[in-house]
Amino acid sequence: MMEEFCFKLRNPAPRAKAAFECFNRLRVTENLGQFSPRLVSTICLDIDTQSSDLDIICQFEDASVFAAEMIRTYSSRSGFEISKLNPQDQSIFARFHAHGFIIEIFGQPIPVEQQNAYRHFMVMQRLLSHDRRNSLRQAVRHLKQRGLKSEPAFAHCLKLSGDPFKAMLDLYDASDGELAKLVERFEERGASL
Repeated sequence: MMEEFCFKLRNPAPRAKAAFECFNRLRVTENLGQFSPRLVSTICLDIDTQSSDLDIICQFEDASVFAAEMIRTYSSRSGFEISKLNPQDQSIFARFHAHGFIIEIFGQPIPVEQQNAYRHFMVMQRLLSHDRRNSLRQAVRHLKQRGLKSEPAFAHCLKLSGDPFKAMLDLYDASDGELAKLVERFEERGASL
């Protein structure tokens, strides 16, 4: 069942296993099932740092229903806060602490598969599936430890130009062959940062 929300790793790191256990202990699937929750955390890709959180994205039709369910279900958790991030698109963001993790739940009135966080996650997962030597994974993790977010770290390693968040989104429709070539070029450069 881990692969359902946390994509299968060759050898899941202890933190990835702990993240999935936390997801289950919070009963996210049961509590938020009507909102199609997906775990899109870099912890699942083994490119996390100690400060990485559990990112969960959701889809809702009615922002007030989603917010009410978040409050009903998780407001008793340590550090709970909820806010509207963007009034134009009705994005709702909740954050709290549980089982040794910071949990961030983000909801929008669009399908999760169309949300940027999901698409970024899928691009990262696909790129890392071509990273046979784990050199890209290690380089991204190193840059993240120096303060970069995941998308800029990938963009830096792969020499993607322009806005790193848009550049990663642009790779969503790329073929596996195109993604493999990006990783190969990175490896040919000697995985230099």
